[in-house]
Amino acid sequence: MRKGRDIGSVVFFTVVGIIALFIGAMMFFPQQMSHFFHFRHYVVISNSMEPVINVNDAVIVQKVEPSSLNVGDIITFKMNIDEDEDEEYVTHYIAEIENDKFRTKPNISNSWDRWIVPSEKIEGKVVLVIPKIGALLILMYNNAVPLLLVANALVIITIIRVYFDKDEKEADES
Repeated sequence: MRKGRDIGSVVFFTVVGIIALFIGAMMFFPQQMSHFFHFRHYVVISNSMEPVINVNDAVIVQKVEPSSLNVGDIITFKMNIDEDEDEEYVTHYIAEIENDKFRTKPNISNSWDRWIVPSEKIEGKVVLVIPKIGALLILMYNNAVPLLLVANALVIITIIRVYFDKDEKEADES
C-alpha cells in the first residue's frame, strides 16, 4: 500500500515540477519558448475585432508561411500604427493579398486599415481565442516574481509536509 502511495507522490511532484518549470520559462523566456513550440499568445487590448475577439481575450498565434494565408484569415502582425517609434502587435482580418503584402481590416468596420503589412511583419495566424483570460495573464506578467515566490513556497511546504507525514506514519507503524 505504501509503495503505491510513494510512486503516486513521485509522479505528482514530477508533474507539478514540470508544470512549474514550463510556467516559469513562459514568463521569463517567452520568445525562446514561442520559437520552441511555434505558438505565441497575445492579449487583446482594443475593441477592433469585437465581437469575434474581445478586449482581454487571449489569442494563440501559430507561426505560418505567409504564402499559406488567405483572405479572411485572422493574423497578428507588428506595425507602427501610431507613427511613433514603437511597433505594436495588431490582430486583424486579411482583406487582400498582393505580392507578399497584406491589407488588413478590423471587424468593427468595413474600412481597410491604412497600412500595408509586408510578410516579414506577420507573427502568425490566430488559431485559438481564449475568452477573458487576458486580464489574468497581464496580472501574472506584471507580478511574475511574487507569484513565482508564492508558488515555490507552496511547493516547498507541500514537499516538507509529505516528507514529515511519511516519517510520522513510519514511526507509528514501528
